[in-house]
Amino acid sequence: MLYNQKIMASEVSLSGRIDSIQSMVEKVIEMHETQKLKNDQLKKENTELFDQLEESKRLNQSLEEKNKTIKLAQSLSETSEGSHEMKLKINEYVREIDKCISFLNK
Repeated sequence: MLYNQKIMASEVSLSGRIDSIQSMVEKVIEMHETQKLKNDQLKKENTELFDQLEESKRLNQSLEEKNKTIKLAQSLSETSEGSHEMKLKINEYVREIDKCISFLNK
């Protein structure tokens, strides 16, 4: 009888260990799934932030170009010359550009 009791106690102990291991494996699988979801979410957020950064860079470049144009316009308007003289200068620049284009086309 004592031998049977030891075998039964051993089986109960073994069964308890198996249940414990199975419970731990289930917890690990659950943690893995949770981390996998978090990883996917972080990848998505990273992509969105990268896209926002690229858009900000494009906007910044556009604003820098506008700023250069404004500064150029201000420097032209700050001169003591009148608007008629500015128009003449602009026309002169256009003629020079046209000459350069025609020269390049030859």
